[in-house]
Amino acid sequence: MRYCFLILHIILLSFSGTAQVTIFPEVEKQDVRDIFIKKVEITDFYTIIDFYYHPRGEAWICAEKTFHIIPEGTRDMMYMVVAKNIKICPKKQKVGNFTEDLEFQIWFPKLRRNIYKINVIEKVKRGLNFYGVNIINGQEEPIPDSSQYRSKEDFEKYFGDNIDVLDPIEGIWKMESIVSQYEDKRLIHRKYDQSTTDIAIMKKGDSFNSYDLNGKDLESNCVWVAGGKGYYYREYYREADETISTYVKNWSAGRFEISYDIPEKIARYKLMGDYFPGDRLVQNFLFYKLFPESHETTEENPKKKTKKKSKKGNQ
Repeated sequence: MRYCFLILHIILLSFSGTAQVTIFPEVEKQDVRDIFIKKVEITDFYTIIDFYYHPRGEAWICAEKTFHIIPEGTRDMMYMVVAKNIKICPKKQKVGNFTEDLEFQIWFPKLRRNIYKINVIEKVKRGLNFYGVNIINGQEEPIPDSSQYRSKEDFEKYFGDNIDVLDPIEGIWKMESIVSQYEDKRLIHRKYDQSTTDIAIMKKGDSFNSYDLNGKDLESNCVWVAGGKGYYYREYYREADETISTYVKNWSAGRFEISYDIPEKIARYKLMGDYFPGDRLVQNFLFYKLFPESHETTEENPKKKTKKKSKKGNQ
């Protein structure tokens, strides 16, 4: 069996390249209902926690100056540096009804690397407190190296110079992304999100990697499975520390498709106030080859070229 991996990571969220990000972290216990930790982001200088408040009616809210985080297993209290979009007590702000949600941030000093669990404490009694918050802070997969090719022209030259030995999946592709929203199995919105970009797919070692045309590795790979099963796709979602995998489908000359369910945490983050348990976001990719020109291949075996027909029939 010969393996080749293809990872084509569409960036759903705009995060700093050096930040450690956790989407909807698991929480062992919390003291206040209707307020959730949406994201924990550790930058070069701060730990930033995004909160999401979905009120059940009108309410007043503020953040105490005593807000702090405590790394599990320590007594270190790391106090709030700044609050955004929320008043500091004793000043308060009014939050509306079910249709008026509130998102706010609390900034703390930067956590040390490899701290995987924290407590988030506003005040001891009746505070906005979260215990056993699991975060991504160094245990995720390493960031892959960029390609030595840093422009469309660089990639075209490489593919042109090596055209006789390229795998059918290597080249520059137009990638159309369509995200559809489902309520269980019922389609709600076919084109909830849509975008198009050009990417390069090329061999690196025993795998095929995908890159943007500036050379950034898109954290993905695909495996060619011998025996006629075709290309097997996998994609790493760094923000959720999850990997999805599925087979490439509908392969034809210069075209193929990929479809899978986006991880639940990412779907919940994207849908936010529109999210209900059971809702799904389905990612559909359509790929069209731009360079080099494709040879016709069969869907059953993309690596096997079909015989061309002359005007008089089969040769």
